[in-house]
Amino acid sequence: WLKPLWMKMAHLAFPAALFATRRPSRHGVVVTTAGIAAAIGAAVALQSVALWPALAAPRGGAFAGIALGSRRAAVGSAGGAAAAAAAGAGSPEAASAAAAAAASSGGYSNPKGLGPLEDAVGRQVGVTALTGKSVALYFAGAWCPMCQAFTPKLKEFMGKHPEKAVVFVSSDFSEDAFVTHRAALGADWLSVPFGSEALFRLKAQHRAWGMREASVFGGDRRSGLPTLVVVDPVIGDELKLLDAESKGPRVLGEW
Repeated sequence: WLKPLWMKMAHLAFPAALFATRRPSRHGVVVTTAGIAAAIGAAVALQSVALWPALAAPRGGAFAGIALGSRRAAVGSAGGAAAAAAAGAGSPEAASAAAAAAASSGGYSNPKGLGPLEDAVGRQVGVTALTGKSVALYFAGAWCPMCQAFTPKLKEFMGKHPEKAVVFVSSDFSEDAFVTHRAALGADWLSVPFGSEALFRLKAQHRAWGMREASVFGGDRRSGLPTLVVVDPVIGDELKLLDAESKGPRVLGEW
């Protein structure tokens, strides 16, 4: 709502400045001062409008927000190399360049399902391991304080519900951090391979990422970290969003 207001200010400020500076008056000093102030206000307003995309974007290390098309696009095969490069970048700032390359390549698609997964020690498993279970993607990063508080509650919940399964979608910034984080999760939890095309695709598809990843994915997210998204693991359809960032552990009652 601020953008239209600032644009109106910009449109009205210049006529006001001209009127104030040219209108004859016995109080010329006062009117001239008002005109100068209006002109300065107009310049600031116009510059703010021109810079609005940068002002509106959440602060990341670099303003490299990716245009995600319909905002539900996902990284496809042409973005796979960039995803791998981002995996080794070690920071959201460095990863932004690799992800931007994926965006500029036009390599976005929306393949169905979760694809190959890994178990707690990194062995590849198929989605058939999730057959018959209610599956939730768990978007989290070890650096995230809210994730640190939520994960023990989620582990406790999962211990009471063997009919459910978690697939970890990492927001860690290095493979070492990912491996350490994965080891601290449930022993039977699966994960999307770190730095994989699927990791980037799922974040973009479900619009869930941390603020420190804004330089990679932009500002059009619907949920931050931690977040759970209940999905059909075979066809990839989302069944329910569980916004743990806003609701905390009580959101588990909705699953």
